[in-house]
Amino acid sequence: MDAWIENMSRLLLRHLVKIGANRDDAQEIVQEALYKWFVHVETMDGEYAPAWLFRVAINLYYDLCRKNKRRVSVTWDENLLPDENTPETAWLSQEERNRARKAMETLSITQQHLLILKYGEKLSTVKIAALMGYPPTTISTYLYRARMKYRAAYEEDDDGHP
Repeated sequence: MDAWIENMSRLLLRHLVKIGANRDDAQEIVQEALYKWFVHVETMDGEYAPAWLFRVAINLYYDLCRKNKRRVSVTWDENLLPDENTPETAWLSQEERNRARKAMETLSITQQHLLILKYGEKLSTVKIAALMGYPPTTISTYLYRARMKYRAAYEEDDDGHP
């Protein structure tokens, strides 16, 4: 049980930071979500605990953003792009980052979350389905749509024009 709580805490913390929470806020949100889970653990089906915790943590983050009047946005991990060894490469890499960031911003928050969980966290579709509380086939469909929308936005900006 302790290992499960540790793993969920790490996953929630990493995801909250990736979607824009600062580390201190993310730690507090994870603690509050776990506290709420402990209060309701007796009445909850264990199979749905990861999805419940994930949803509670995300909602707590959204509440914090509303309270602080911050816009919810997913941060893009720029380490996924190549190293900058030359000035030309640096310029091209910055252009790629800008295109990637713009393409991500065209997606809904849910689509951004799904892509981060799949490609950033490297979770399987089955694990994402368990976290989100949907069937794996639904997650596969949502991921497909998110990838297609991202690809279209990314390619649309290929010339620097819509």
